[in-house]
Amino acid sequence: MGFALGVVPVVLLLLGFPIYIVLLTAVSVALVFFMHVPFAALHQNLFGAIDAFALLAVPFFIYAGELMSRGSVAQRIVDFVQAGVGRVPGSLGVTTVGTSAIFGAISGASAATVATVGKAMLPPMRRAGYPETFSAGLITAVGAIDIIIPPSIPMIVYGTAAQESVPRLYAAGVLPGLLIAAMIAVYVVWYAKRHNFERGHAFSLNHFGKAFVRGIWALGAPFIILGGIYGGVFSPTEAAAVACVYAALVTWLVFRELSWRDVLDLPGCSP
Repeated sequence: MGFALGVVPVVLLLLGFPIYIVLLTAVSVALVFFMHVPFAALHQNLFGAIDAFALLAVPFFIYAGELMSRGSVAQRIVDFVQAGVGRVPGSLGVTTVGTSAIFGAISGASAATVATVGKAMLPPMRRAGYPETFSAGLITAVGAIDIIIPPSIPMIVYGTAAQESVPRLYAAGVLPGLLIAAMIAVYVVWYAKRHNFERGHAFSLNHFGKAFVRGIWALGAPFIILGGIYGGVFSPTEAAAVACVYAALVTWLVFRELSWRDVLDLPGCSP
């Protein structure tokens, strides 16, 4: 089994095979030669393992996050969080944590959140004099929030594989996800005080209100997704589909940052 799941993928990767071929080959070898699944029934086992309605949420959430990351959604969330942080020591670092938590509640994918938030926050942190290692480490670490906080894609995969309720997993992940975010933010404040990092602008209710109004469409996505799930309006998979529609309408009609062609240009499907 170790040969099939360890050696075979490495060899195929070195030979330049696509990732999906690598994974499919490794699993097929493990099933046929080590788990003694009849070759004639291999396709049934492979299809049956992924024939789950809940797994449809994975590409939907990825696509919704992709649409949101193309426009100014992340920057609007950054402006809103930064307006609320005020003169807290290390305000840019705390803003990074808060933005990651909110954007993670839209995309469900830690990698997408790290890439999007990093693009928005790394240049300002560099200009403010943050050490490169601290900035990169912080942006990478906040990805842990999005593994726990709903709608987490790893939770969907785990719930499907373990036959657990995805909404119950989501409910269990809210407080731990917020706790991780709070702990990282506290560390950032402590580190900023120790190294005399910058402080943000003083809190202004007027500025905060303007940032909220500017970002209200971006902030509405988590409320629609999680509110719909816990309100019994739709399942996690249906919530993911609603998130796609919402993301398309916001980026296309409301913000007018993407054309209809851009909305239909699925990630990885360009010629």
